[in-house]
Amino acid sequence: MFIVAINPTEVSSTVYNPEFDENFNSVTGLLNSDTRYNLFLTPLRNFLRWANLFNGCLQSYLSSSYKFVSGEGNFDMSSEYDCTSGIAKDCHGTICDDLAENDNISLNPYSTNLGYLFKPELLSFKYPLRWEDYKTVRDNRTKAIGVSETNTGHVTCFIKKMAYDINKSIATFEVWKR
Repeated sequence: MFIVAINPTEVSSTVYNPEFDENFNSVTGLLNSDTRYNLFLTPLRNFLRWANLFNGCLQSYLSSSYKFVSGEGNFDMSSEYDCTSGIAKDCHGTICDDLAENDNISLNPYSTNLGYLFKPELLSFKYPLRWEDYKTVRDNRTKAIGVSETNTGHVTCFIKKMAYDINKSIATFEVWKR
């Protein structure tokens, strides 16, 4: 299985053309450039596009970097995407900067798109909740919650797992600390 970046044709909304390099300001170092497409889906651009999902426990700080060690094929390629056109102009996580596939990857410039880093610490606790309050949290479980052992100093956490004992009105949470 593989992914293909495509554009609808002007003739029909059911006929598509593969995206080549027409939506890039520049592309250099690309092997067999006359037959290449999917430039929008390079390893580096996909890495940065999905970094907010896997980055959590791999880096301690957004100011750190992933180090490029080696590569094969088009690792010498660099490209600059034109974010004013093309299939990705409205795509979250589109990187318009000039990127070289063999560069070290500093996450700092993209920290606003990456969101939070999660420590590899799972916090488990039980908390008394009314059923209505539990349902509100359950129905909004992808949003952050504040957790503290006192009434101050809440830490932002995201829910991994939750359960409710309706007989005791106790909710059980497992959360990742931000």
